[in-house]
Amino acid sequence: MLRPISEELEGADLGDVRLNRRLGALADALAAMPSVGLPRACRTTAALEGAYRFLSNTGVEPQMILEPHLTETRNRAVGQGAVLAIHDTTEFGFGGETRGHLGRTNNDQAGFFAHVTLGLRAADREPLGLLNCQTWARRTKESTRKERATVRYRKRADKESNRWTTGVDQVEEAFEGVAGVGPLIHVVDREGDQYRLVARIIEHRSHFIVRSFQERRLATGENIWEATAKADVVFEREVRLSRRRPKHGRASHGPREGRSARLAVSASTVDIRRSKGPVNRGAPPSLSVNVVRVIEIDPPDGEEPVEWNLLTNLPIDTREEIAFVVDCYRARWTIEEFFKAVKTGCAYEKLQLENERALRNALAIIMPIAWRMLLVRYVARGSEPMPAEKVLTKTQIEVLRNTPWTTLPKRPSAKDALCAIATLGGHIRNNGEPGWQVLYAGLRDLMLLEVGWRARSDQS
Repeated sequence: MLRPISEELEGADLGDVRLNRRLGALADALAAMPSVGLPRACRTTAALEGAYRFLSNTGVEPQMILEPHLTETRNRAVGQGAVLAIHDTTEFGFGGETRGHLGRTNNDQAGFFAHVTLGLRAADREPLGLLNCQTWARRTKESTRKERATVRYRKRADKESNRWTTGVDQVEEAFEGVAGVGPLIHVVDREGDQYRLVARIIEHRSHFIVRSFQERRLATGENIWEATAKADVVFEREVRLSRRRPKHGRASHGPREGRSARLAVSASTVDIRRSKGPVNRGAPPSLSVNVVRVIEIDPPDGEEPVEWNLLTNLPIDTREEIAFVVDCYRARWTIEEFFKAVKTGCAYEKLQLENERALRNALAIIMPIAWRMLLVRYVARGSEPMPAEKVLTKTQIEVLRNTPWTTLPKRPSAKDALCAIATLGGHIRNNGEPGWQVLYAGLRDLMLLEVGWRARSDQS
């Protein structure tokens, strides 16, 4: 059953029972109406003032709030087979001159960054929850793009690029001693293509899929792109590419219209050389890695072909094993949906909080809510039959059955129930599968209808 967010966070130890209760109440209020802002979500002046005091409390830290969810995610990973640990970075920008103390984002807004690791079940991409979260702000001139390119910055121990290895280390450390968890597969986009990162994951005896970006030289002296292009095509596959909007300051992420693409997939094994620089000192002089190459056949005129070179230590002996690597990397898009759920579904960047502590504490509450948005969509789209009682209470099912805009069969499945919820949120069946935004809008309306239903029942 989709539990209240307060239950997901109930293990938090904030040092005061009253703070623990406030966290649960605030989390449930935001989960019920995630996109409307604190004043409407809290409903009363007293609750709103309590929320502001809680978020700004100097004794409350984001990690204290988030830790119970991280623990629950690890618990959900037990017995699930291989787990994808998807790593990526996003920025949060906030308007208003009074928040300049936050630091600067890539587009020079007041704000800060978060490096997140999201856990998925590898078998079917079920979102298990967050595995890690790091936040930081750029506050000095050394944090500008020009300064980050200098030799002096590259030698610093606290440079931003360390977030990738730090994230891997923290996830691996958290899983130490957790019995029954399948192999971890760390999935990283090209921004994290670092020799030291690959070496560190191998040291942890885990698996990785890293999209190669650097023009690496191999132990044979060849360029990695030239070497992998010689491999024979193992299979071809038709996939749907989503529409992509350009990202600020990211020339490698240009705009793209959605289209169907025919992809050719090949695989080979190479020895990559250690990159120069102080950051790789102590790493092996070379590493043997497998490379799965994916390239688009006959892209439309004017469009750049899709091309991935995926570094991995997963086996590539069979077509099925190679396809597994490709599918695991394609699952990386889920973390982009997660960031969208935080920013759009929960309207995080629209929160009217001036205080940096309050913003970071609010983010720690909102992230589990965003995860649940993805989980609702996963259940709604799932092919495995599951009774509606697994995701909704009996009262919620009764409300849906008696709502004039929705219909339910006599014995509804979880998918039937969530499709009815999507209808409440404004989904039209002819538009295909419902997304998390319309599902969560419908879930919010269902919760409001449930309040009225219970009130009527209490009076009768």
